[in-house]
Amino acid sequence: MTQDTLPEYKKIKNYIVEQIHTGVWLMDQLIPSEHELAQLFNVSRMTVNRAVTELTAEGVLTRRRGAGTYVTQKKFSNVFVTLRNIRADIEATGRFYSAILVRKGRIEHKKLPEEAIHVFFECQNLFCIEMLHMADGIPVQYERRFVDLNLIPSFEVQDFLTISPSQYLIKNSPLENGHYKINAYRCPRDIALQLKMNESDPALVLTRYTYSNEMPLTYVEMWHNGDKFCFDGDLN
Repeated sequence: MTQDTLPEYKKIKNYIVEQIHTGVWLMDQLIPSEHELAQLFNVSRMTVNRAVTELTAEGVLTRRRGAGTYVTQKKFSNVFVTLRNIRADIEATGRFYSAILVRKGRIEHKKLPEEAIHVFFECQNLFCIEMLHMADGIPVQYERRFVDLNLIPSFEVQDFLTISPSQYLIKNSPLENGHYKINAYRCPRDIALQLKMNESDPALVLTRYTYSNEMPLTYVEMWHNGDKFCFDGDLN
């Protein structure tokens, strides 16, 4: 695929990366606003937002609330996560899987986490589900997921105690691509209570969003007790 035939958002991504790699934009430098980039490329802000959101998830850019978007300070990173089904992972170890539905329902766009706001941009038909996943009755993962009901209306009425949200999405939506990152955070009080950990304890948080039909379908936060959980895999 040549540069001329690339989707507009990928052209913008390439432009931003080129500015960084050639030293035009330096680490921790403020980049042009989405409005300015939209004017430069003669595209909608939604198109620019997708490019900036993906580069943020990839660790190239950093958004700062009320201050704009900056070139990220370099961090060591490595790609090793694939789409996983928590139920299948638990059962593969011979443990009994169970889940608790904490809450679900439609959510206003303005009440989304900051990163989810940027992912879904102006979508107003959003659904939130929060679940606690357990192995042999011990909390393993707290999942907070947001889904665009315009792309999968049936998600709202599913019984997620018989099928996990990720399993349902993988089965019923053509997931095309997505981005993830893993960070260590102090655990918020409500999630700490669910995972039976202290607020000061380390939490490993995998955040991920995926696309279907060129539109963001879901954004999810997966919280894990850092003292009892690790990510691992095999080298091939």
